Amino acid sequence: MRFFCFLVPFLVSAFFCGAQDIIIRKDGRTIACRILLVDSSVIVYRVPPKRTDAFIRRDEVQRYLYGVNRTSRDSVTALPREMIRFSLAFGRGKPIGDLASQDLNSPSSGLAFPGNMLSGGVAFMFSDFFGLGAGFRSQKFAFNDALYAEIFKQLLPGIDVRCVSAPWKINGLFARAILSVPMTPDGTWKLDFEGQAGVPRYNYPTIVTELSGNGGYLLITEYAPPVRAGTFIGGLRLNYRPSRGLMVFAQADYLTGKPTFVPVASFNGTSVSEIYSQKFDALSFGIGITMVVTRD
Repeated sequence: MRFFCFLVPFLVSAFFCGAQDIIIRKDGRTIACRILLVDSSVIVYRVPPKRTDAFIRRDEVQRYLYGVNRTSRDSVTALPREMIRFSLAFGRGKPIGDLASQDLNSPSSGLAFPGNMLSGGVAFMFSDFFGLGAGFRSQKFAFNDALYAEIFKQLLPGIDVRCVSAPWKINGLFARAILSVPMTPDGTWKLDFEGQAGVPRYNYPTIVTELSGNGGYLLITEYAPPVRAGTFIGGLRLNYRPSRGLMVFAQADYLTGKPTFVPVASFNGTSVSEIYSQKFDALSFGIGITMVVTRD
């Protein structure tokens, strides 16, 4: 028994040496330890037989090495810290509220259908959790030509009506703010809360209506110059980062704005105009890719 007690310190020492990790500081000093966690800013370690954890900043470390008996499951190594993100996304937008209303008796109905969305931008990440940047967005919503034609059919029974229109459009630049929350210790999965604000350009759906029948013919063109309006976008983005320089993501966001148009209807050399405000609300869903510039 006395001989066994004498051997215990040597056995423990041999065990820890076999599983020992090394942290090499930039000043040349080394730390023999057990590395517990590596993230973009610190390394957390423990020096046996102590039971308390210590940490050292990554910018003080030249390199770190795992012991020969360690496996990748023994520790978590974070990806390098993000500095700049360049992203591009494509998806679909669904109009809601007045924009999506198909009620012919409501003057605020937008008669809009779902359409495509393209967005992108750049963000400067000031920390693992916060970033600012700029982005662009281009989005279309198809206009319900068939239902719009019903207005004339109800007013002029027996008249043939053909209606062709351009879609609702929104295009412009936005300022972005990002709050990023890591969902895994190594930063492979992140959830972003993003807010955007800007004054994009809205395009009214130019509508050309052809009326014919009973020996008559009339062509009505309804057009409004593009306008700008304050717009806010709030959304969520789920990021997966398979490598240091690449992320893929799925996003969902809500857009709201209220442009004021001055549409002009022209027919037989006569023009009629009015002031018209359209509430613009939409939910959009998309997928995309982000190129990441990192700092080791």
